[in-house]
Amino acid sequence: MTCLPRLQPETRIAPDHPLIILQTSDRFEDHTAHGREVVRVWKETIPEDIQRYCQLQVEIRLRDHEQRYQAFRQLFDETEKAGVPTCIQFADPHDIYVFDPVYVEKLLQEYPSIKTLGITEMRFEHYSTFNVPRYATPPETRYAIDVIEMGARYGKHISMSFQSLKWMHIGVDQLNQPLVETIREMGDYCLPQNEHLGPQHFPRQTSVWGFWIADFVRNWGVEPQSWWFENGRMLEPGLFGQDPDNTRRMPPQLYRAMILEGIKMGATVFQFEPFWDLFDYDNSICWREVICPTLRQAIQEKWIPSREEVLEKIRVAYHLAPAGNINEFHENLRDVDWIADEGHLARAAYGLWEKFLEHELIPNKGKNYYIPLLPPQTPEEVLDQFEVVLSPGSEKSESGYADLLDRHYHGDGEGSACIMSVGGFIYVMQTHENLYEKQTYSIELPKRVNGLQAVLKKEGVEISWNTDPGASGYEVYRVESDTLPPGTSLPVLPWDSVPVARTTECHWSDCQPCGNKTVFYTIIAQTRSREKVEGTVNYLDYLVFSLEKSLPSEWLRIDLSGTIDTLPVLPPPDDRPESQVVYPTFAGAEGTCRQIAEKIVRQIDAMKAFYDHGDWRNLTSLYSLNYRDPNGYSREYVGRAWKWWLIRNNTTCMLRQIRCWDFSEYDGKGHVHVKMFSLFRALRRDDQPFGYGWSGTLRIPRNSDEEVLYTWVEEEDGIWRLISTDPAVPNLAEILWNHRGSDQTSLKLIPGLDD
Repeated sequence: MTCLPRLQPETRIAPDHPLIILQTSDRFEDHTAHGREVVRVWKETIPEDIQRYCQLQVEIRLRDHEQRYQAFRQLFDETEKAGVPTCIQFADPHDIYVFDPVYVEKLLQEYPSIKTLGITEMRFEHYSTFNVPRYATPPETRYAIDVIEMGARYGKHISMSFQSLKWMHIGVDQLNQPLVETIREMGDYCLPQNEHLGPQHFPRQTSVWGFWIADFVRNWGVEPQSWWFENGRMLEPGLFGQDPDNTRRMPPQLYRAMILEGIKMGATVFQFEPFWDLFDYDNSICWREVICPTLRQAIQEKWIPSREEVLEKIRVAYHLAPAGNINEFHENLRDVDWIADEGHLARAAYGLWEKFLEHELIPNKGKNYYIPLLPPQTPEEVLDQFEVVLSPGSEKSESGYADLLDRHYHGDGEGSACIMSVGGFIYVMQTHENLYEKQTYSIELPKRVNGLQAVLKKEGVEISWNTDPGASGYEVYRVESDTLPPGTSLPVLPWDSVPVARTTECHWSDCQPCGNKTVFYTIIAQTRSREKVEGTVNYLDYLVFSLEKSLPSEWLRIDLSGTIDTLPVLPPPDDRPESQVVYPTFAGAEGTCRQIAEKIVRQIDAMKAFYDHGDWRNLTSLYSLNYRDPNGYSREYVGRAWKWWLIRNNTTCMLRQIRCWDFSEYDGKGHVHVKMFSLFRALRRDDQPFGYGWSGTLRIPRNSDEEVLYTWVEEEDGIWRLISTDPAVPNLAEILWNHRGSDQTSLKLIPGLDD
């Protein structure tokens, strides 16, 4: 490869100095005002102690390159004066808004405060049978190469955040190999990131990570975002479905989970969107209470492990095979992705609760750490570091891979929670993304200090505690009663508390008078001694424990009268449900109706089984010969529609959750109505590009809440069958609309209608 001129990256990125990129609002017609708003949020909403790690991402969308350049100049005139470091984003999946790099380079020459170049969500799924591949190189690939080379000339990093399996496509697809070579050559500048969007989190994250593990790049990262929750049809714990206005429903604590999932794997770049979850905008509780505190604690306590510490955890790696077409690409997916294919290895490594219903983010199994998906060009010296390197078809089943992993991994604790230890910390996380469930953990932690005692003396208080032979030192913490929250009897020691003293002895004297306050003391040890700690976690609990410092075990309390008490540190009360039933539920089917409802549930389960297996004949058999949908169509129509859909698509999965039962027409007509969230998902694979690309997910029905009223009737043979669905399921107009070509822009869908 030609050695191009380049400058050293001007932004330092390392485990002790991560890069944080924060999206700013682009909803401005006045670009000077836009720039002033960027300056305002920088000065007013980002704490000074983390500003040094942050850059603000800016974007302007105009199709005319000169107009866009001038608009950016108006914005950067403001940020440059204020010294605000920025990341300029100028390319995304909408081809019509891709910005000419010639103008980006002019901006780099004029505005040194631009620190990072950002391209995101571009397409990298390209195949061609053209026999001279260099002539078939896609424009996105050539564009990315030019942007990387330009960034290197100016010492700028290139933020490359892609959703879906785009990073895997970059790594394995034949036409993307020139880009892979550029990334390897300029790995100091490239920042591959996993954009949290869509259900394929594990293959997406581990394929991005694979570029770092393969030593192609020096840093990698994650882009947490609440779009992931909305896209996942998660409404509230235990409730699944579609809410058209769901962009602010994600519990803020899930941002902590996304950050920790990156930290555990050595991520050093953290990019966040949408902007309304940040700064002081309408959903900024996410920033104030979760994102900012978690990042601050991660930096100060040095949670991010080194590359060496991460490699020490990995015993099994997966070497992706190159792909010249979409079917060869799926040879990899058969092992690593349970959404678009079988995902045998992924199921064995991480566990699957229910396909598509929860977008898996946190492994249901923590024992196996993570399996890096390494690009085909990974050097032999990297592959030789692992005990086992798998490749497509190494095992033929989930159980085969599970047995293999059991031979190499033994876990970092016991219990049903996700437990992983890396880099001097142990992470305990409840595994569900949208469900209450009490989960257990049992782990080895630094031995806690106990036996706290105190003696009051004229000169103050002398505190002592039991000796720990493994301790190299102790920290003494003092809390005064007037700092406790109202109604609190014992302190909770914040993570950023500062000790009043450090000592290597097992006693300490406090000469500060108690005055008219109750005073509390606790001791933390830095120790090699270990003890078993057991506990439980529930939804949104994501705990991080140090493997060097102990937890508080006791509080020594001295009240106004001089009474001394030693009180144990107890877990806070927890009234969250220990479990939830997602399906089946029987609201409205009480009493004698319950037995009938259970028979219908078996038919609903059969519907899912037939659909998931692509069995259109048996699926059609669940409909009565007397079936009529709201458009007037019968069972014959149903059979033809299902046949078209199931033959055309490659993988199918039905999601269902019962909303309510209605037996009001049972006595008169024998009808039972079941209102149900029911989404029939499908994945299509194409030998040639169709519409947007080579593969993708499809769905019916297309009504806004994806809920359907199913009406069942028991027929003479004793079998319950469907007599109607409202809206119609299936609906051939919706099916055909899903498969329309990109040129059919005049075709407008009216959900539910087939005229």
